[in-house]
Amino acid sequence: MKLQQQFEQHAQQSLGESVRIPENLISDEVVQIENSDYQIMLRTIEAFEKLRANKTYISFVEKSHPISEFDPKNYAIMMSYDFHVNKDGVKLIEINTNAAFSHVVDWLYQIKNIPTLYEKENFVEQLKKDIFQELQFFGNKPSIQNIGILDDEPKKQAAYFDFLFFKKAFQKLGWETFIGDPRDFQFDGKALTFDGQPVDFVYNRCCDFLFEDPKNSHLKEAYLKKASLFSPNPHEYNLLANKQRLIDITVPGFLESIKLEPKFIDCFNQVIPKTIELNESNSKVIWNSKKQYFFKPKNLFGSKAVYRGSSISHKKFNSLIDQNFLAQEFVAPGIHDEFKFDLRIYTYRNNPYFIVSRLYKGQVTNLRTPDGGLGFVSIL
Repeated sequence: MKLQQQFEQHAQQSLGESVRIPENLISDEVVQIENSDYQIMLRTIEAFEKLRANKTYISFVEKSHPISEFDPKNYAIMMSYDFHVNKDGVKLIEINTNAAFSHVVDWLYQIKNIPTLYEKENFVEQLKKDIFQELQFFGNKPSIQNIGILDDEPKKQAAYFDFLFFKKAFQKLGWETFIGDPRDFQFDGKALTFDGQPVDFVYNRCCDFLFEDPKNSHLKEAYLKKASLFSPNPHEYNLLANKQRLIDITVPGFLESIKLEPKFIDCFNQVIPKTIELNESNSKVIWNSKKQYFFKPKNLFGSKAVYRGSSISHKKFNSLIDQNFLAQEFVAPGIHDEFKFDLRIYTYRNNPYFIVSRLYKGQVTNLRTPDGGLGFVSIL
């Protein structure tokens, strides 16, 4: 039986209800990578943690957006770093502070009977440890009674079953858990609530990363008043996952100006592809070398509105100018048999949970390729 079918059975049995699982979520393929490449990925994560702790860098980012001036002091549970690994080496593609499907990858490790990367004996215990660590950093709530899992129209999301796995895990730890849309949460100026119940901890999967949508103004206010712990939060997103940061980091001399240690500068120079903002002043030069680039919106996610330079039309290209797009040096994905793949490492701060491959065909990573999806990684 294929792993996809096994997981579908596991989900129905574990959750006790019928849930929709994406058809091409899990692959039977095993991607092999060299340990030397894996070590580069771990050094990259370490380098970003050092960057994230750099006071000059923090001050620079906090000036970039009004909400970033507020630092709640906590971080982001279940974030990820995405890489391409090919014959030319390792390149970072992007960082996500609210990465999906971690429970799927945990199951994949269990079914393969492979040791995970985290410290505790099981995923739920490690999750508990990291949430308590978040509480200590946040410093405003001594304990948790209720948790809210937040996303836009969660029941319509492909990851809804993932939310149900988190709900089950949180309830196992003794926390009442609610899954809801922003409209399901209320803020009275003092307490964030869900159906009248106080929400102490928000596992934030909402992709309004900076709470800019007017419908989320109550969440923004609750966040700024530390009425509830949001993990991840706008401050952490802006420090690490905002694609503007890749533009900033690759500006010549920027890392030296903030006095980042040379070994971490060398790491960034090695793994971060050239990334520049697309605008009127540079559009002609970029168009003439368009085959060298991918074009991505700064503020969208999940491969939405991403264009390969070699196939983009002049009309479409012109429509992107001054529309908050970036041009990122094209980095070929890895190849496994007939599949392309990238690699994702789930982390909490500098501590990895798992590494997983995402196998696909076509232009960008997706969950639409038969026999593609999330796959196990063997480190040689």
